[in-house]
Amino acid sequence: MNINTSSAVWTALGWTFLHVGWIGVIVGLAASLVRRSLRRAPAEVRHAAALVSLLSLAASPFIAFAVVYEPAHAPISPPTATITQPDSSPQARAVVVNERPSIRPTLPTEPTIASRWFEPWIDVLPGVWLAGTLMILVRTTIGLAGVERLRRTSTPLRDGPVAELCHELARSLGIAREVGLAVCDRIAGPLLIGVIRPTILLPAAALSGWAPDQLEMALLHELAHLRRRDNLVCLFQQLVEALLFFHPTTWWLSAWLRLERETCCDQRVVARTGRPRAYAELLATLAGAGSSTPPCPAMTERPIATRIRRILFKEDRPMPLKPTVPETLALAAATLLAAALAIPTRAEAPKLKADAAADLKRIAASLAALPPTPGVDADGEPDPRTMALLMIAERQNTQGDRAGALETLKHVKIDPPNDRDLWRDRKALFGCELLMMLATERYNAGEVAEARGDFRRLIEVVTRPNPADAKLLNQMARVFRIIIEKKSGSPDGPTGTIDEAVRLAAASGEDVPQGDMEVFFGRLEMPIAFLSALAKLREVDLMNSVAASIDGWLELSDDSVLAATIKGHVGVAYIQAGEDRRGREYLADARKRIDAMPAGPVREGVAQLMVGTTAEADLDAALNLLPTLPSARRNHVLRDVLQRGVLSTITPTPWEDPAGIKITIGDPDLAPTEQARLLLPRFVALARTIEEAPLRARTLAVLAHLQVQGGDPTGAMATAEAIPDIHRPEAPVDGFHDSVKPATFALIGWRLAKAGDPKAADAAFARSRDLARAVPSDPERVIAWIVLAEKLEATGRRDQANAVLADAIPLAKTQPEPRRSRMLSMLSRTQLKTAGVDAATTTIDAIRDEPGVEKGYALNSLAHTLHTQGDDEAASRVARRALACLEPKPSDPKPVPNDQRAVSRISFIDYDQETPASWLAMQRANPQAALRKLAGDPTPPPAGPPWQQQMQRSADVADAFHRGGLDEALRTVEALDSPTSKASALQRLAYEVASEEKLRK
Repeated sequence: MNINTSSAVWTALGWTFLHVGWIGVIVGLAASLVRRSLRRAPAEVRHAAALVSLLSLAASPFIAFAVVYEPAHAPISPPTATITQPDSSPQARAVVVNERPSIRPTLPTEPTIASRWFEPWIDVLPGVWLAGTLMILVRTTIGLAGVERLRRTSTPLRDGPVAELCHELARSLGIAREVGLAVCDRIAGPLLIGVIRPTILLPAAALSGWAPDQLEMALLHELAHLRRRDNLVCLFQQLVEALLFFHPTTWWLSAWLRLERETCCDQRVVARTGRPRAYAELLATLAGAGSSTPPCPAMTERPIATRIRRILFKEDRPMPLKPTVPETLALAAATLLAAALAIPTRAEAPKLKADAAADLKRIAASLAALPPTPGVDADGEPDPRTMALLMIAERQNTQGDRAGALETLKHVKIDPPNDRDLWRDRKALFGCELLMMLATERYNAGEVAEARGDFRRLIEVVTRPNPADAKLLNQMARVFRIIIEKKSGSPDGPTGTIDEAVRLAAASGEDVPQGDMEVFFGRLEMPIAFLSALAKLREVDLMNSVAASIDGWLELSDDSVLAATIKGHVGVAYIQAGEDRRGREYLADARKRIDAMPAGPVREGVAQLMVGTTAEADLDAALNLLPTLPSARRNHVLRDVLQRGVLSTITPTPWEDPAGIKITIGDPDLAPTEQARLLLPRFVALARTIEEAPLRARTLAVLAHLQVQGGDPTGAMATAEAIPDIHRPEAPVDGFHDSVKPATFALIGWRLAKAGDPKAADAAFARSRDLARAVPSDPERVIAWIVLAEKLEATGRRDQANAVLADAIPLAKTQPEPRRSRMLSMLSRTQLKTAGVDAATTTIDAIRDEPGVEKGYALNSLAHTLHTQGDDEAASRVARRALACLEPKPSDPKPVPNDQRAVSRISFIDYDQETPASWLAMQRANPQAALRKLAGDPTPPPAGPPWQQQMQRSADVADAFHRGGLDEALRTVEALDSPTSKASALQRLAYEVASEEKLRK
């Protein structure tokens, strides 16, 4: 194709390119003034103004071309007056010639200075323009093709509750045309695609991890785009961006139009739902999940911060009515450079995330190649092959890969329970639980009818009458009553192991069942487990069958404690399934039974359980029940309610800390739900009524942390100030004391800094520092400093963190063991990040050598830091030192028979008590494989018990996956010697693959 660069068209295009530069500046300045004047106008008006501005800019090259272009054969006359020809012929016309000099380069007899300067570029500029436009169009086409691939690879949702919700919302918005709905595992947020065949794509997580109100808001947003025909406007935008890619005003106006478009849809969602804060949180979550801007309307369009501000505060930041100096200079400078520069700031087309679907299929194939297993072994334990296949299928369903999930489930073989006695047969009982999981995944994978049949058959087995039911139910009811009565005097409520419950019941002279108590309790809980699973699927008819069986069971026992507890769980399940009326009937029945009980610890214990259960479905009702409990119980119940009804997020965190100090002040890994944010003031008011000062302080610390996350920093600071002064006693303690208040302010400062409020964060950190200095107890002061230093470092305040460490480390060195070494171990890890290797090494050297766990873990952190910095030789030396510290020592504590001490997420570990032998062995084993790799030591760690060896083999496979990918991990699995070991390792590998994909999203 030959292009005549000397033609009149080519020359006119060159001058059009230049003229669009100054025209764009005028359009941009005018749009800037209009935008400022309309900042309080409705979003629809601002959107119209932005669209008109972009249309004006889009028209400018055509107008300029029409002005400057003149065909080559047209006569060129010198400047003169108007000449009128006689109209005696049909061709008679008036020829009008400009009296002023023309801007066209061929008209002046003497070229101007500007003309001479631009003249050499005139023949080049059209080529640059054409090439840039073609490149942008090609990129846009690729992006649109990618979106079409998303449509083809997505899973349509033609029926079901989500599809019905979408159709109902479309009708309510007046959308008459058919709107497609599909699930795609390659996107992180909702997306509207297509002009002729509009389709809403939802991420796979929307069907499994989103609340119904979040799903409704997402669908409303995308349907609002369709109702406004934003997909057509978006297509026009892309054409303008391709045509005028070289001008900054194009991208500024396009971004403004995009913002106002999203604001219009946001406002429709908020007006419809009346929940601005919940919608803002959803936007923030989706923005964190994916950062690319798709070539079509999307809920995750930027700028998210501005959109959220408009949602929550109804307006944008104040803007002056005149253009700012930087803005004017920037536009002017851009005009001067417009002839030479192209500024393609448009976002990339959507990048499809690499997903885990293919990896999970390969792992499932490896599991399928192993010898089939019955699902549950002779001891009643689920085999790793079955559990791994079920986990993979669950993850595939979450991704929307239903076909892959069904293929995986084909390899799951679980022996049916048939006519076995579920009260006595451990294998049959836990086989039922696995079959329930299998039916659930089949249901989620689309085999709804088949899964319903599976559920019906299982329900028949689980609800089949047994002659022993009445006797065993009454025996179990007595055991349950005894443990509530004996244990409910503790502020921690009715907790304890099953064996402990039986011992307490037998000691009271009760007739206890003889056999496997875990099986007895499992049998008692099995119908509730089925109800919970069916509630998530909203299979009310099947739930009714289970509930009828439970009601029949309870008629066999006259124990009100058991009846109230079970009916509470049934009510919660119905509410979660959407059957609110029936669920509340069960809850009312349970409450009535509790009210009829005689006053005493049993009634209080059952009421305490009832409050926690109710919180799962009705947080407001749970709070109404709280004041009926004695103060001693209220703290535990508040924590239980916080756990069940308030928290939307629990960040995975170690349940035990190798340094020996596990600081859970304020529950730093928790986040509140939207409903809980509104109810937090009521929580605080109830917490202030707790009589025991330590319990009140620790609960208020949690609530202050939740308040600052809920967007109420003022309330959080007030709650933190209300924390009472509590002092650590000399005797062994059950939790932190003096450190609670300063640590809470440090937690608030950390959250405020993360939220982008540095001034408020500094105030909270300063308050924490002042309170920590005033703590009279040396160990508690060090605890407060540990938290403060960690949070200062986490927010980039390293100098302040070092100042805290300078006070904390010398004081920690004066403390008696074991607290001394435990504190130094924690402080050294923060010091490693703030002051560097040398300073941290000095602190680590001061840690005791025996039992060596504290020092070994500190050296482990140091070795990995050195490796990250590229000093592998030093890392190897430090790793060898760490391995030596982790070797067993003659002074190690001896194992204690029947030691049933356990840890939980919020449990307290007294830093003045030595680590028990059972924990010590695990702590020594955990880091050894990674340390041996850093040390270059191929010798495997000493063989421990079988469970520990299997954990190590699985950890090696996970390490191989992160180091060399799936191929290397599968080769590591193949090298294992037994099918059981391979299945366990593949189960861990499937978990690692799924977790990595979750992090990518």
